[in-house]
Amino acid sequence: MLSDILTFTTSGYPSIDAPSGLKADTRTFSALGYVLLQWDRIQEAESYEVAHRLPSETEWKTDQTQNTELILFDLEAGEE
Repeated sequence: MLSDILTFTTSGYPSIDAPSGLKADTRTFSALGYVLLQWDRIQEAESYEVAHRLPSETEWKTDQTQNTELILFDLEAGEE
């Protein structure tokens, strides 16, 4: 399943494009409580930051990784 939301912020030099090919495997959420995210590697990227939140919240939860996949635990139904 492809994600509907992709927000990306770069800082410093050089700026780089947002990763492409973002996929969210949500089949494991109801049974095991996690979601696996995967995306295409950007050669210039040293790490990736993934932000998620409930639509009713204003603060984002963030996770960082140097890989092109991330497992999100402790999610609530409806997070984006």
